[in-house]
Amino acid sequence: MKVINPEAQFRPWRVALCWLLLVVALGVALGAQAQDRSIGLLEKASAGKFRPGHYTTLDGQRHAGSIRIWRDEQRNLLQVDQGKQTAPLNLAPAALKSVVIGADSLIVVRHFRHLDAKETLLSAQPDFCRVKLSGNVQVLEHERLVITNNLPMQGAGGMMYGGGSGKTLMTTWLLRTPADTSLYVVPGSSDAFGPATARLFIDYPALCQQLSAGYVGLDDFKRVIYSYIFKREIGQVSYEAASTIFR
Repeated sequence: MKVINPEAQFRPWRVALCWLLLVVALGVALGAQAQDRSIGLLEKASAGKFRPGHYTTLDGQRHAGSIRIWRDEQRNLLQVDQGKQTAPLNLAPAALKSVVIGADSLIVVRHFRHLDAKETLLSAQPDFCRVKLSGNVQVLEHERLVITNNLPMQGAGGMMYGGGSGKTLMTTWLLRTPADTSLYVVPGSSDAFGPATARLFIDYPALCQQLSAGYVGLDDFKRVIYSYIFKREIGQVSYEAASTIFR
């Protein structure tokens, strides 16, 4: 007579269940690992992927390659891709004259002059600035990564708490006009913007007076440039029209 062991009947099911639990656990672990890896990749991508372009060194030599501008809170660098097995080549702005990446053209500004003497120096070192408008009026855009503290953080139940920190890309305009051929940092304060920049538009008295009186602020920067170039009364220049001179 064949004796059936009750535990033997359920042993295959127990083995199958163990395998299933193992697969689920492994999947969760790999998912978490992939998520961590994705977060890292997204952080790197936020600083700019490598794109075709070229750069010119101080000796006038032009070099083509796959490049990007890399920013952190200490400095901006040009990185040249040297392949997956080799770390990128890092070039400081001081070693360069200009950079072209796709449709973006950047020049190296070596001395930052402020219209508002009370402002902190934008950069004590040469740095990259993107060309937004060229010609008799030159507008450049400087970007830097800064650490912002006391950002709100979301807690349990959707409540917001202070004390967090994060990275913010700060943009500053630089301006040159025929009235003063020096390149100046545009004040970041709306109150200081008009009075400080008025002297750059002295050859267009109507606009100069509006600026001196503080009737327009930093948010009107593109309207000011549009008004000056086309000699239009700034009150007749819409934000939509002004946005067409540069993006």
